[in-house]
Parts: sequence; structure tokens; C-alpha cells
Amino acid sequence: MARRVILDLESNKQDLKDTMLKAYRACQLMDDKRGIKIFKFEIYGYTRYLGEDTSPEGWEAATFVGRTYQKDLPRGTLKYVELRTIFELMADNEALEKRLSAAIDPAISENMTPQMICASKNSAEREYINDRINKNTHFITVIRNFIYTYMLDLHTKLSFSNATQSMFEDIRDEIDPKLYAYCPKNSQDFIAIYKVLRAKDKEHYIKAINACKDILFELAHKLCSGTKKNYLEKLTEYVTSKFEKQADILASEINNVETLLNYSTTENLKSKTEHLVVYTYLLLGDILRLEN
Repeated sequence: MARRVILDLESNKQDLKDTMLKAYRACQLMDDKRGIKIFKFEIYGYTRYLGEDTSPEGWEAATFVGRTYQKDLPRGTLKYVELRTIFELMADNEALEKRLSAAIDPAISENMTPQMICASKNSAEREYINDRINKNTHFITVIRNFIYTYMLDLHTKLSFSNATQSMFEDIRDEIDPKLYAYCPKNSQDFIAIYKVLRAKDKEHYIKAINACKDILFELAHKLCSGTKKNYLEKLTEYVTSKFEKQADILASEINNVETLLNYSTTENLKSKTEHLVVYTYLLLGDILRLEN
């Protein structure tokens, strides 16, 4: 959907209503709350609020789009925002163009005095109309550029997300069967962590942390059950002795996981838990890939 908006703007499509609706829909599909709010204002207008020009949210959205301008007044420079929709601006320009074509100077007669000739000229009217057209055109360009840039950014994020998801799915296809084979007891709980994290509460984050510990413990016990060290020390000892070329890298990965385990019960629990899950999964994948 974002790609369609980009193509519409690049081809200079005149039906901007359809293009704006596509942009709004693209933000909805991506659950982009900021974009949804902004394009709702851009399509349906910046509503007046308690006697002011717009609501606080409308002012914020208009500023983000780039609709601001300044006026130098006797009491100082004041900041304003252009609140008309792009459709209103374009309609105003269309009317102004007709008005401009009518504001021509009348034919001069030899019977007219210099004062009559000066009074009959519409240069002031044309200057006023051109100023309004230029101002409208400026904001039409600003809004079009905003739509294009915002949709391009959304499209880039989506493309990167899809590529990342595809790569991670390839890794899962390789690693998950090995996890089932080496860690039958805890592999299902660990692989299902992403469902637990969707709950977004502390209890489920703690459950995810424990699932990481459990599967690392099971793998360590499976690979090197003879030693008496803790499970992370067992894994470090195992990779150091068996995978000489990758030992430093794997030992560093284990250290990263250990750090996240130690600090995952402090502040920013959501972010640290998600990092821990990813690090743990990739570490398990690296060890099992080398093991096989």
C-alpha cells in the first residue's frame, strides 16, 4: 500500500484524495499510530478546539508535517500553522487562477486621463492573488513531500522487517528440529516464548527468562554432564574445548546471555527480556550448528 502511494506521487497523480486514503490505510495496516493520527487530520481536516485554531493534537500533527509559518508583528514574531487541507488549498488555487485571469487591465482609451488610467489598472489585485497562490502552492508542496517521505520511510521499514523475518524463519527451520532433539524437555516452552511475550506483563517476562535458563541448563547437561560447574560455565568449557576456531565468539555470546540474565529482573524488563530471548536463541543455534 505504501508503495502505491509512492508511485502515485512519482507519477504526479492529480487525484490526491485517493492517494491520501491509501496512505491512511497503509498506516492502519502497519499499526503506525502517529501516521494514523496525522493522515486523519490531513484528510478530514484540523478541527477547531475551544475557540483556538485546532486541538493540541492537531497543532502537533500540523507542526510535524511542516505546516508552520511565522509572522513578524509589533509584539514580536508569532508562529502559526496552515490548517486547510491540501484539497482546500488546491481548490482555492483553482479559484484564484480564474480570478487572476479576470484581473487584466482594461483597454486604454485616448479619452482617459492619466489618473483614470492609473485607477483602472489591476496590478495590486494581481499581486495579491499571486501572493496567495504562491503561499498555497508552498504548502501543497510541503504536504506532498511529507506524504512521499513518510510513505517511503514506512515502505523501507516494512521491507527491512520482511527481510529480517524471512532470515529468522530460515534460522528457525534449521535450529528448531535440533532443539527438539537435544532438549526435548524444555524446547517447546522456549520456542513458544514469543506467545508469552505478547502478554506484556511482568509475570510473563519472568516466565520467558526462566524458559531461557531452563533450556540452556538442559543443553549444558546434555553436552557436558560430567562437570560440576554451573550450566553457563559448562557451556563455556564445552565450546572452548570443542570449537577452537569459534571459541572466543561463542564464549562472548555466552557472556552476553549471562549479563542479560543477571540484569533482566531490573528496570526496562520488557526490552531486556526480548534481548535475552534473541541472544539465547542465536547462541543455541550457533552451538547446535557446530555440534552437527
